[in-house]
Amino acid sequence: DLSNEIAYTFGIISIDSSLVYSKKAITLAKQINYTHGLGIAHLFVGRASAQIGEMKMALEYYDKAIDLFSQEADSLNLLDAYRGISYVTSYAGNQLTSLDYNRKALIIAENLNDSLSLSIIYNNIASIYKRLDNYELAIHYFEKTIEIERKAQNFSDLAITYSNIG
Repeated sequence: DLSNEIAYTFGIISIDSSLVYSKKAITLAKQINYTHGLGIAHLFVGRASAQIGEMKMALEYYDKAIDLFSQEADSLNLLDAYRGISYVTSYAGNQLTSLDYNRKALIIAENLNDSLSLSIIYNNIASIYKRLDNYELAIHYFEKTIEIERKAQNFSDLAITYSNIG
């Protein structure tokens, strides 16, 4: 857990250091058969790999994290992993796969009643439909985002969402 915490902290400062501590956490978690810590470490390696443009590696580690969090029925971290892999697949140009992972994340966010995640996921889904030239569905999901942002009085994100609709 400590190696994962250090990796998380370094994620803001130094991706290379974050990767070192995440990989150390993977080694330690495997040695003590600590599934949750292993899943978190895989999640952090996936995130760091995406940040440095290593998308293939990011996908591999996100997939490992998803498997582990699914086994544990850890909805919160599974949501994070689905959101991460949806970003990577979208960045790689596979919008339909990204849409699939966003839908999986959406189900979890709805079950958790996580309005912040719902807002982000609706916005991501809308952006994908926009890229796919399905403007009707894009606007539908942007409007769902607006509804949440208004309730939260998140005016800076609200402005961005209106800009996306425009």
